[in-house]
Amino acid sequence: MAILKIVNRRNGKRKRSHLAGVIKYVLKTEKTEEKLIYGQNLEPERAYQMMMETKDLFNKRKGMDYFHFVLSYPPNEKITPEQALEQAKELLERTKKFRGYETLVAVHRDKKHIHVHFIVNSVNFVDGRKFHLSRKELEALKQLQNQINIEKGFSAAPGKYEDMNGEERTETVSNNKNTYQLLKRAESGEVKSYVQTCAISVLTQAARASSKEEFIQLMDQDGFETIWDDKKKHITFIDKERAAAGEQKCKIRLSKLADYYAEFKNLNTKEDLINGFDENRRVSAEARANIERIRSGSGIAADNNGSEIEDIGPGIEELKSSTENQRTEFDNLRQGQDNLRAKGVDQSAAIGQLEHDRKQREATRSEQGRTNNTTTRSSEKDYGPSR
Repeated sequence: MAILKIVNRRNGKRKRSHLAGVIKYVLKTEKTEEKLIYGQNLEPERAYQMMMETKDLFNKRKGMDYFHFVLSYPPNEKITPEQALEQAKELLERTKKFRGYETLVAVHRDKKHIHVHFIVNSVNFVDGRKFHLSRKELEALKQLQNQINIEKGFSAAPGKYEDMNGEERTETVSNNKNTYQLLKRAESGEVKSYVQTCAISVLTQAARASSKEEFIQLMDQDGFETIWDDKKKHITFIDKERAAAGEQKCKIRLSKLADYYAEFKNLNTKEDLINGFDENRRVSAEARANIERIRSGSGIAADNNGSEIEDIGPGIEELKSSTENQRTEFDNLRQGQDNLRAKGVDQSAAIGQLEHDRKQREATRSEQGRTNNTTTRSSEKDYGPSR
């Protein structure tokens, strides 16, 4: 299993000695040795001088200075440095793309994994043509390298969204070392990266939007202008704040986000976004329909997968009716209790009044009895007993 990638270097503000610097780096004795170095159309010890002579011969020192390829093998791949060098030579021989271009090859074994560096002069020493490599050509080159790898009895290269061990990639990746370090620092919160911010915004709004127009509006609210031309293949996002500040690095393509983040494995084309919008509309429509069914208490509700679930509409109405009935019964019971309490008070008062009247009558009768006895005794004394 091996991974072939390209690292581009432009002159820009860099000094011309940078080509010499990269050649010096790949030839370091602590990283490689003489038997692991190879030169196509040049002498490795004179690589820089020969490449510069070719540029001067055709007066082509401007533009791309060189192309840098790296072929990496995973730590668990049982391949020797010598075998890796043979694969590199065969790759150069079997493709027309490198013919006429001075190429320096060096196998490094200073790390846990073996890797091969290719430094290709940007000017052809035969006809002076500049080296160009399209995405399609790079992909064809990778496929050829993978074919050679398999023919030699080694494992196939990992897929686009797999790591070097053939497992699904979950970490941030980038072929550019500076970009990778920036993204990792952004993930840890050390710095702010517009690429990471844009990625988060795209994932969030793609899950919310139900149309292209709504998605563009939501991205705009997040601070990103969306360039979406139906006649063009790619969708581009522009950080409006960075663009207004005159920053050149303020744009990122949707497809490029997939190169950086594994979360965009199934979200890196217009079709992926549109299919997502359709799904969001379907789910939203089903959710609204379910709510209406529950409110009306009729029909069959459906879950987000479209499968039927228990119809809870009538159940809710029955529960509501039962609760109302229980509340009425409780109110009636409470009123009845209050009435009983009131009646109890009235009855107690009546009983008390009757008891009071009884005692009053008994007292009256007792008083009358005492009065009658006194009168009788007085009459007997004055007149004697009656006969």
